[in-house]
Amino acid sequence: MGPLRMLVIAAGVAAVMSVARADCPIDICFSIDESGSLGQERYDMELEFVQAIVDGIVAKSTSGPGPKFGGYIFDENSVASDKISSMTEDAAAFKAAVQARSATYNGGGTNIFDGVNSCFLELSKDKSRTRILMLLTDGRPNRGPGSGNMFSLIRNILDVSQKAKDDGITLYAVGMYVDKSQLDFDMMTRMATSDDTAVFVPFSNRTPTQSLLPDSFCAPQPTPRIPPKPGVSSSGPPPPPPPPPP
Repeated sequence: MGPLRMLVIAAGVAAVMSVARADCPIDICFSIDESGSLGQERYDMELEFVQAIVDGIVAKSTSGPGPKFGGYIFDENSVASDKISSMTEDAAAFKAAVQARSATYNGGGTNIFDGVNSCFLELSKDKSRTRILMLLTDGRPNRGPGSGNMFSLIRNILDVSQKAKDDGITLYAVGMYVDKSQLDFDMMTRMATSDDTAVFVPFSNRTPTQSLLPDSFCAPQPTPRIPPKPGVSSSGPPPPPPPPPP
């Protein structure tokens, strides 16, 4: 498996999978990018991707406690209408609410901070079950706290991601792409709970990954990376300057 963990070849996610189980008692919140870089066609692909994952999770849960689903969209700024649904056991209703978002696509900037924070707050309402936050984006952040400075913007995204992980939430950072250079692989890998929950998949070949993710979600979740020491930002210090030329 290469350093970018292209999970279309069924590598990283498969490492999270465990013995099949008949129940899937998880709360999963989807944070879905609606920014202008997507366009209507790829935005609809994102919505279809989420609905296929919901179907897969439901199929994995044939007895015992079942899953709950919730979600938000994000673009430039967080507003009340970005909420797709509170956590619900009604998978069909949730899928319908996701599909209805196709008609309201309006583009805008990419505020990943708001996307993560919205689902973090939603999942914080009930901590009694396994909680999963799945971020789905096609690009790099350009809006949100600290957006006047890219280092500050990314630091704030990594900090809110770390807060979610410290709270016991497993964070999957899923990057969908046409052009891989549009994604910030380093930021998304650091946002994710582990290397195996940083997932990168081309829009043109989504099916293998959307088939694997439900297995991963319904299995015991991976051990988080060791968090940074107290007082140290999860985004870490700025990179050192390059060495002087010889």
